[in-house]
Amino acid sequence: MHAISRIALAAWLLLAANSVGAYVIDSINWGLPSVCDNEITCPRWGPDGVGWFYTPPVTFYLENAATDFGFRPPTSVRLSIYTDLPSAGGALVASSTAGHPGFIHPTYFVFGNFPARPVLDEGQDYFLAFTGVTNVGVNLTDDPAAITLEPLYIRREFAGGVTTWEPFTNFPYPSKPILSFGGLSITLPPVPVGEPSTLWLFLATLLAFVGVSSRSKRFRIRASTAA
Repeated sequence: MHAISRIALAAWLLLAANSVGAYVIDSINWGLPSVCDNEITCPRWGPDGVGWFYTPPVTFYLENAATDFGFRPPTSVRLSIYTDLPSAGGALVASSTAGHPGFIHPTYFVFGNFPARPVLDEGQDYFLAFTGVTNVGVNLTDDPAAITLEPLYIRREFAGGVTTWEPFTNFPYPSKPILSFGGLSITLPPVPVGEPSTLWLFLATLLAFVGVSSRSKRFRIRASTAA
């Protein structure tokens, strides 16, 4: 298992009366400043694909995921989640193309509408592959106390259509991605796919955590809501 140093805090939020189940949000470095602080000096990804291993602290149905690229050119990004490196035979668990709620924040990429409501198991390593990121601002923070997910992987393509994912150790910024995941606890029955309240809760909580994190050093936050 990929060992990750974590700081987890529990926050309890109230759902609307017609909501069902317990909603969990697991955030890594959310709310910490991106290294991409302005469009002119923003470092941008060169490879088409970057990725990290992620280990959920609880088991949940994945509803939404988000990252902060700091700068968004007119492009789309795809998040694919595998059981291992795809070049090592990892099975695809879920994938989604980013939606961009500019009315929420100009640099957030929010992924949703995952088919078949995938389950992410507590303690299981998953590989997060972001593709289509060439010229997109790096979704990293360089805060000295932020969580590090190592190594950073990049996708390389060779002649004949061969694609590999390889560790990249010479990047000038630390491998501290800004990530967030939201979904219903596996211990309670899921609500129908596309339930609007879950997306709005996810977005609202992300914004709330930005405010909290800016005032106190909170690096990994697990929020759970109960009906």
